[in-house]
Amino acid sequence: MAISNYEYWSRITRYIVLLCYFTLPVVFTLALLIVPTSTDTAHWVIWWLHMLPLLMFVIGLLKQNVRTYVWLCFVMLGYFLLAVQNVFARQTVLAMIEVALIVIMFIAAMLYVRWRSRALVLMETMES
Repeated sequence: MAISNYEYWSRITRYIVLLCYFTLPVVFTLALLIVPTSTDTAHWVIWWLHMLPLLMFVIGLLKQNVRTYVWLCFVMLGYFLLAVQNVFARQTVLAMIEVALIVIMFIAAMLYVRWRSRALVLMETMES
C-alpha cells in the first residue's frame, strides 16, 4: 500500500516534535542548572517545575496518540509565556533557543494533529 501525503507529512512533523521535545529538557538543564544567570546557585525546584509537565507526555508521544499532541499544544502555550518573559528579562542565547524550540514544537504538533487525523480517516476509508 502506498503511503499518502498526509502520512508522509505527519511522520515528518512527528519527528520534528520529538526532536524539539527531547531537546527542550537539555536547554532547561543548561539554563537552570549548569549555567544559571541570575544567581550562582542552581534552581532545582524551578527545573523540576519545568520538567514534570513535560514528562506526562512521553508515553503518548511515542505511541503517536493524537490527543496527546493536542494537549501538548495547550501546555506549550504556558511554556511560551514563561519563555518570552525570560527572553525580555535575561536576553541570553539559551532563553532565545528555548522560545524557538517551543514555537517550532507547537507548530509541528498542530500540523501533526491535522495531518495524522486526515491520514487515519483516509486509511479507514480505504479499508472499508
